[in-house]
Amino acid sequence: MKNKFQILYFILLISASAAGQTADSTILTVLKRVKLAGFTQVRFQHTLNSKQDGVDIPRARLDLKYATSQKWEYHLQVDFGGSSVKLLDATIGHTFSREFSLLTGQFKIPFSLENVASDANLDFINRAQVVEAMVARSRDITGNQNGRDIGLQISGSIIRMNDTSLVDYYAAVVNGQGINIADANLYKDFAGRIVLHPLKRLSVGGSVYSGYDRIFFFGPNVVRNRFGGEISWSWKDLVLQGEYIHGKDGMVIIY
Repeated sequence: MKNKFQILYFILLISASAAGQTADSTILTVLKRVKLAGFTQVRFQHTLNSKQDGVDIPRARLDLKYATSQKWEYHLQVDFGGSSVKLLDATIGHTFSREFSLLTGQFKIPFSLENVASDANLDFINRAQVVEAMVARSRDITGNQNGRDIGLQISGSIIRMNDTSLVDYYAAVVNGQGINIADANLYKDFAGRIVLHPLKRLSVGGSVYSGYDRIFFFGPNVVRNRFGGEISWSWKDLVLQGEYIHGKDGMVIIY
């Protein structure tokens, strides 16, 4: 990827030089504001008492960020792994100050410590089963939405000391239907998360989710409520963390 990017940059630079120094300067400025990243995970699976095993690619991510200034940023992330290509993140963000930022589009629901963590930075291969079942992932009744939804989010650091954040907050209003899906009813879901940093290496937080969604297009609206707590402590290469999540869903009728 690095070599291809350098070749592309070289071609663009030659084209810009033919047009003059103004075009050349513009391209250099644009490239400095672009952040391109990605990762791939290869998995081997074997089931006991089964004659089948194999290698697959559960995740193959391409992540693109473009900042037009220190205030505005555009984010696009696509997953090519699994059985189909999925658009994961597609957001426009504006930072008014450290205390207040606005994000709109498709993004991770601000609920749970493990849900908002990047797949590339997980301590284990997969997330905990409770996170998979409660936060719009593989075991959730809404289907695997990769912990994301479409909506509007505000966030920031409301208390700071010596240029260090003591309280971070996240609050979002989302459709409640998942990724790449329009809302199926007139209601919106709320998700909120607050994280305290009483010590340099210690974080303590809590999350809440309140929803009333139509799980199936032709079905009734059902309650989807969750709350949870989290704690994380690190020292050099040692990390201790855990979280508790409680959820309550309404009766879902399978047609």
